Amino acid sequence: MEVLITDYTSEPKKLQGELDPQVFDMEDFTQIKAILPIRYDLRAQLLGLDFVVKGSLTFDVSMDCVRCGEFFSTTLHDSAFLRAFEVSDTMDYVDLTPDMRDSVLLSLPSFPLCSPGCKGLCSVCGTNFNTGSCSCEAPTVEGVWDSLDGLDIKQDD
Repeated sequence: MEVLITDYTSEPKKLQGELDPQVFDMEDFTQIKAILPIRYDLRAQLLGLDFVVKGSLTFDVSMDCVRCGEFFSTTLHDSAFLRAFEVSDTMDYVDLTPDMRDSVLLSLPSFPLCSPGCKGLCSVCGTNFNTGSCSCEAPTVEGVWDSLDGLDIKQDD
């Protein structure tokens, strides 16, 4: 999204609209099925030698839950979008696309969950515990530290 900076003064000016997410080149992300248009509500102004843009970005996304593997839809919001660009006499415009892409990527959760109470999958048969149960016996896994449970440490006084 290119903004013509010659249209701006020290008075804030609104920038509102939607941006097609295809400009972000995120098609190769396997954990994300779809990102709908990114809605932006920004204010831009010239402050001295800086072109300052601040506001919020909102977008709907379909993501893969890390516990159950099901895709779910959610709305993400970056209410603290703030960028400052140093302006020179030879500049006519500023491209906000890379900064908006970074903001979208940083808004994505590291471990997306379809719900805080997601029960995940059975490690034996793969049954989704959110939709049903299974009759598998839970495997016993010895931890690396289990042998320390029987350790008896005597301290000298």
